[in-house]
Amino acid sequence: MIWFSLMKASFEVDISGVHLCTQLLRSPYALWKIISRRIVCVPDSVFKPQFGNCVMCTMYLCRQFSEAFNIYLEILHQVDVKVAKALDRDSQDWHLKNACPCCMYELEDEEPLVHRLLVAIDGNNSLKLVDDSFRRGTQRIDTQTGRVDRWLSGDYVDQFKDEVPSRGKRGGMGAPGDQHGEGEEGDNDDDAWLDVEGGDNEDGRFKKAPADVDNPVPDVPPNPCTDRWKNAGPDGQKKMFSMFLITGIFLCLCRHGMLLLLCDMIQSGELAKYPLAIVNKILEVLGNNNALGYDIGCAFAQTVSHSSLGLRAAAQSLQFVVPSFHGHAHNRRCQLHFHPQYIPALGIEDFETCERCFAISNGLAANTRLATRFHRQQAIEQHFQFQDEDKYTELSTFILNNYQQSLSIISTNTIALETVCSDLNISPDAFDKYLDEERVYLANLKKERLKNTLHLDYVKALDHFQAMQAQELAAAAQNTPAARDRAILAGETGAGLTRRTRNQTTAFNRTVRAEEQLVKLEQQLAITDRWTADSADYIHVTDFIKHRKYLRAVDNLERLVIQRIFELTKMNHSGTAYKLRTQIAKALKTQSSAIRTALDTYNRLAKTLNPPRPSMDFKEVLDYSSLAEFDLLRDTRGTVQTRIWAQPAYRVAMGLHFKRKCARGEIKRLNVEITHLRTFIRDDEVSHSKSIDAIRDSDPGLAAVMAHQWALRCEVNHIHLAHLSAIADLPGYTGSQSCGARKGHSHLDSVSVAATQMGHIQPEDDGDLLDDEVLQNEYNTVTDFIANAQ
Repeated sequence: MIWFSLMKASFEVDISGVHLCTQLLRSPYALWKIISRRIVCVPDSVFKPQFGNCVMCTMYLCRQFSEAFNIYLEILHQVDVKVAKALDRDSQDWHLKNACPCCMYELEDEEPLVHRLLVAIDGNNSLKLVDDSFRRGTQRIDTQTGRVDRWLSGDYVDQFKDEVPSRGKRGGMGAPGDQHGEGEEGDNDDDAWLDVEGGDNEDGRFKKAPADVDNPVPDVPPNPCTDRWKNAGPDGQKKMFSMFLITGIFLCLCRHGMLLLLCDMIQSGELAKYPLAIVNKILEVLGNNNALGYDIGCAFAQTVSHSSLGLRAAAQSLQFVVPSFHGHAHNRRCQLHFHPQYIPALGIEDFETCERCFAISNGLAANTRLATRFHRQQAIEQHFQFQDEDKYTELSTFILNNYQQSLSIISTNTIALETVCSDLNISPDAFDKYLDEERVYLANLKKERLKNTLHLDYVKALDHFQAMQAQELAAAAQNTPAARDRAILAGETGAGLTRRTRNQTTAFNRTVRAEEQLVKLEQQLAITDRWTADSADYIHVTDFIKHRKYLRAVDNLERLVIQRIFELTKMNHSGTAYKLRTQIAKALKTQSSAIRTALDTYNRLAKTLNPPRPSMDFKEVLDYSSLAEFDLLRDTRGTVQTRIWAQPAYRVAMGLHFKRKCARGEIKRLNVEITHLRTFIRDDEVSHSKSIDAIRDSDPGLAAVMAHQWALRCEVNHIHLAHLSAIADLPGYTGSQSCGARKGHSHLDSVSVAATQMGHIQPEDDGDLLDDEVLQNEYNTVTDFIANAQ
């Protein structure tokens, strides 16, 4: 019991009730006030005389229960500290090095993987914390701190705050053409170091916003992949950070969903310093040959290479990857280097682990946004502790599902590939060659640029001058003596004749002004002979203008398709309300009309190229499986049409081929993970048994706690062993059914090894579940143990 008192009234909180509350809060959507009122064992009427109303009574009970909850969590933390020490698991970064047994429990003499660890990183702005200056009432002083050692401190993160040079009003030199004054407010976007804006760039694409930008790589052209995400980005996020002290979290997960690292984003969006801090920790602790997935992994790879981490990242073979879903909105050249589909060693991993994690953790926002800084961190820590427990329980299910999926892909795609290869009369090995050819082609595909953009102005001025000349000639022809005589005979009055003279004068003056502007440009460009429609320079510039208009049409069509994909995805989210679904559906109807208009513009401009590009219909655009297909449309020279790998049938076959290769890579990784998990279960059983026996006489309270925890873990391990046996029985299974020896650890005794390899792991207590009295005695033992230890 945890006791509280107020004046003459006193009450108690049953520790089992607090434990129940802890379990209820496994759901991030659980409301703290509702749970606390149900758990506290005192009716409201007891305190009504002191408070005068139920509202004050409820606030008091919630506050007291919050204190009880804090005490209970401190008890659990102290228990965990002592258990970790007894198991010799209290060294620095032990939890990071051992977060996931499937990923990190490496064995002696095992088959090495190309990429040891597959991790995903990303930021999320749901778990904000409102600054105290925007709250009502008096601030409560809270000096408590969090307990998770995988939470990177602000000081650690700020080591990298100057890794990315700033521009604009942040203190760096403004880029040429900066349209923002030094005192003018710029954009403070989520990804400030990737800010972009649409503009009339000379090649018709998008340009970098020069002001208020943390440029990842100075003097390097911006990556078009980041532009694509900005095309559909909501502008409303750009001015919202001033009221928040903490604007979200940035975290790192292994592919099984186990938390590795996280940090707070302080009054900013996803600045480069947050992923750089996590990369630094990975390089320090987790060793070589790791793969890291990030939404903008292609651009971030450049950021890392130009930072202080560049040499270490290269020496430790850190591979950057773009997650599968996000990767489909990246350009084709980026996909060929960063998309998991074209890196078979990554298996079928999609690196979207963070998105699935955020879909659950977003529910914490209601309870944390107005909490104290400590209680926000406490809620987040507890959520991820529960998540790690759940993910451990699901490890063998994850492996089983992926094994079955990989075997299915191999079986299905092999049959389909045999048919396709027979029809196309090629060998499957040719697809690897085609992929290399496509990489070379896209690497050499450079946009043609003008040496001097004044040539564009000159051609426009020349066309304008010629149009004015034509108007002047037409007006003069209407004002000749013969034309005036004919007009008089036709009955035209003096006002009409005066209008003819005025039109001729106006046309002449316009021609003079147009010629003056033309001559001025000729002097600036040192053009001695005026261009004509047959001039090579004139033809070159007019072709460039056609291509620019065509590229703009492709960009506009691509932008609309991106928005459509995003809104379709949002409409299919389980958390999207009915009204929002209705609004999205209406927006999709409007977008369909806009896409048709943009498609008509594209088809019209495609015919003006030389050679003309093929037209597309509405269904063809909507069926694009990847936005990278738009990059092939941007080849204005038309040479891509002659490439074998650009033909639709070959591209479909290439997709089947590389998915099969990835499935085979996944089988290889799963075979390693199965042995890791099986060996970890064996070693964990031996470690607990030895530790419990060693302290049973000297510290019976701690031994009872460890025995109870191990009994619960055994139930989960039995499920794992059953699933691993089911995997071994699958047709096509190629892995081992034995355990190994962990790197750097002595071999375990043969009796324990033999027992655990057979799956006979048993908790120390073979009896039934503990009854209430025994359970209460254990709780008393635990609390006495903690009190004596303190």
